[in-house]
Amino acid sequence: MVVSNIKGIAVAMDEIAASAADGYTAGVFHPGFFVSHTLGTIDRKWDEDFDFVNVYANDKQTAWLVSSKSDIKTLDDLIEKSRQAPIGFATEVGSVSHLTQLMFMQLVEGSQFNIVDAGGAADKITALLSGQLDLMYNQLGLVKDYLTNGDFLALGVMADERSESWPDVPTFKELGVDMVFDKPYWLFFPKGTDQAILDKANETLMAVCVDPAYAAELKETMQTVPGDMDRDECIEYLKDIEATYVELLSAL
Repeated sequence: MVVSNIKGIAVAMDEIAASAADGYTAGVFHPGFFVSHTLGTIDRKWDEDFDFVNVYANDKQTAWLVSSKSDIKTLDDLIEKSRQAPIGFATEVGSVSHLTQLMFMQLVEGSQFNIVDAGGAADKITALLSGQLDLMYNQLGLVKDYLTNGDFLALGVMADERSESWPDVPTFKELGVDMVFDKPYWLFFPKGTDQAILDKANETLMAVCVDPAYAAELKETMQTVPGDMDRDECIEYLKDIEATYVELLSAL
């Protein structure tokens, strides 16, 4: 298997869509697809213009992070301070991280944020470390070094349950804010791929997902978990996520 990292979602999706539907070209992506389609960055639909296979990994540890030097130590601190003055939030307008802020404002009356397009992940981390901004969104696995060395504090994870890798970090739901933002990654093929190929790919993918060695590798490298649903359950799951994103983006 040769991995090709294609810059730009529109370019990537056009390339995959134009590929021969022979099972030798596949794509992988995550719910950023829903954001891009809703905002018009791409005109393709994940469930209409491609043949979906299944979710192979799911990041259930998206979190809000603050600098350990901040006087914000808990989600309650953040709520109190956001009602007094806007919180500087490192994000990109229309991104998934922005959606978390929109949902938070819906759920927490009186909360205020300054949305700052702070650049890429490295720029956001710098802004948080330097105290230029108060808050950022990321997956815990991607900032584990900053958490381990004490530079960052995680206020909470946006998941139904605590992360196995970070069991001391509470969920937003535990703290009274019902926010869940899973980040599933799924496999798909160009539209028109033979059903036998799709079935074989799904069968193989599900065999990998129940392999303890694969689960251990995911936990070690990205601190994510394997996919755990059949194909039909996955499609409904992704449709629910998409509907939530569309509703939140309508507020922009």
